[in-house]
Amino acid sequence: MFFFNYDDIIKSKDIFFSILDKEKINGMPDDVFNSAKKSFEDRFQKVDWKKYHNSLPFNESALALYHWAPIADELKTLDRKIVLNSMILKWDNIKDEFTRLINI
Repeated sequence: MFFFNYDDIIKSKDIFFSILDKEKINGMPDDVFNSAKKSFEDRFQKVDWKKYHNSLPFNESALALYHWAPIADELKTLDRKIVLNSMILKWDNIKDEFTRLINI
């Protein structure tokens, strides 16, 4: 059985918004700031924290990495699948290692 403290989950929201606020001070454009804030809030409300670890939790990050990478768009099309698969494999490695550690 998995136990967690919902207050700790709320802290993740505080941390993300704190980072965004600092980026806003550093010159992040308003449209990017508002979009990031809305996107996070939408995702945060929809997350089932008990199952999220099994639902490709870093897929959004991989897509953002792909989107914001400073590479010509025509080259990016070749890399999309590679970037997404790489993140999935990395997450699988973390889950496997964690399982080994808790079963020792």
